[in-house]
Amino acid sequence: MHSFSIKYPLFSKARPRLTKTGHAYMPPVYKNHQRNLREKIRKGWGDKPIMQDAISLELVLHGESRGDVDNIAGAFMDAAQGIIYVDDNCQYVSRLTVEWYQARKIDSCWHVTVAPYQTLLDIL
Repeated sequence: MHSFSIKYPLFSKARPRLTKTGHAYMPPVYKNHQRNLREKIRKGWGDKPIMQDAISLELVLHGESRGDVDNIAGAFMDAAQGIIYVDDNCQYVSRLTVEWYQARKIDSCWHVTVAPYQTLLDIL
């Protein structure tokens, strides 16, 4: 099991935007948040990405009540891709638990716990 905390404001996963010519792009504010969060995840994780084993990812979030909890978790999972795990599909992240608590923006924090995933069959 590996746990770490990141002091950074919570933000939601953005939807792609389209130009007048139909090209998709992500909003610059979101790309900047992703870049900053990726750097903090890299420092907190400090290891190679998990390549073969499925994991359980637990996020305990403290921050403002902006956005949906699934979109905040999605923003984290996108940022963690290639750092904690190869891809955020079910093959690698088999269990996701998210808790959210109200906090001022200045007190925002992402508490992350990564553990090997165990199915009920493995436990019995």
